[in-house]
Amino acid sequence: MLKIVLDTNILVSALINPHGKPAQIIDYVFENRIRLFISPSTVEELEPVLSYPKLMKRHGLGRDEHLLKLKEYKGIQIVTAAQFLELMEREAKA
Repeated sequence: MLKIVLDTNILVSALINPHGKPAQIIDYVFENRIRLFISPSTVEELEPVLSYPKLMKRHGLGRDEHLLKLKEYKGIQIVTAAQFLELMEREAKA
């Protein structure tokens, strides 16, 4: 089973827009197709982010560009939600 770690922006985006690409990733978790891991630091970051007053109004969360620029960290691929879903679709067809 594929194991993933999602950043705070993807988790919050999934909560805000249940039909968006980040939410589709969370659906894979609930379907037991992937296993989600969340670090204590992500949980710490998530708590205040969810309390931002303008969060629900704006919905303008972008994935951290500095992470995407890395492309990989210690052998772990860093991809956007769209790229991840493409990988899952390819795996399903294989």
